[in-house]
Amino acid sequence: SAHRSSIEHLFETGKRRLIDQCRMIAGGGRLVRQGAGHEIWQFGRTRVVGPRHNEINDVDQNSFDVSVVAVRPDSVQADLEQYERLRTETTELAERVRRAGHDLAVRLVEDEQLTVRDAGVLLGVSYQRVAQLVRESADSR
Repeated sequence: SAHRSSIEHLFETGKRRLIDQCRMIAGGGRLVRQGAGHEIWQFGRTRVVGPRHNEINDVDQNSFDVSVVAVRPDSVQADLEQYERLRTETTELAERVRRAGHDLAVRLVEDEQLTVRDAGVLLGVSYQRVAQLVRESADSR
């Protein structure tokens, strides 16, 4: 793939070029940790794991993986959780409103004998929408 060949190209041009490229993309990097056989560099919120070698040319290109880890600051995590809760509540409320509007439209036309135009005025929707709701109710019976 194009993504893989661009990584291979960066790999072949050496570790310095890879680090410089990541700095350009993510705005500067720092060495986070060195293990026995690997090192972890962080560029902004992106972490790059690679082998620990002085010369990148000594490394087989299939001997390491690059992983991207999304880091969420704690201050944002609470807002994200609240957003998800509100989105779920909104979806559930929208479904309740849809069902209530449907049931009321059918009741106004069938039980109360209002025209679809009059029911539409009461509900604040078009008469075509009221007719559609009544038709859906009749089809489902």
